[in-house]
Amino acid sequence: SVHYISPEQVDRNGKIVIPAIYEYSYSFSDGLSRTRINEKWGFIDKTGAVVIPARYNNAKDFSEGLAPVEIKGKWGFIDRAGNLMIPAKYFNANGFSEGLAPVMIKDNWGYIDTDGNLVVKATYSKADRFQDGKAYVERLGRYFHIDKQGKKLTKAIPLRPGK
Repeated sequence: SVHYISPEQVDRNGKIVIPAIYEYSYSFSDGLSRTRINEKWGFIDKTGAVVIPARYNNAKDFSEGLAPVEIKGKWGFIDRAGNLMIPAKYFNANGFSEGLAPVMIKDNWGYIDTDGNLVVKATYSKADRFQDGKAYVERLGRYFHIDKQGKKLTKAIPLRPGK
């Protein structure tokens, strides 16, 4: 089988410091690397020890102490101890940035806070992470920035000129 290792698993001299015994290991985020073992996802620390067992259908990187994980086709968020902190009820989810995470509810994206409260309604067909207090979103083929309350900050730009 093919094994992918992240750059952090190799030291400056090219010596592998965490053996490539996992199917995939991605870059470390918040001190943990999402890793696939026997077609399930978990997390290892920088010594290569499994700290969150591989029991998820899919997983994304930790950010702000939480990681999106897929359980039975729905996404929720776990903490660094593997505790489910935000229930797996979303169709998709991405990591937290500036206290908010994009989540998909049915066909649209909105934003939740770290307690799982929906703070920006799910009305967007695409939603990026927040940076400098704003996020880039798409609705009805038009792109624009919003603030953390969902207020439009920039003029909408059509997906294609003339649309």
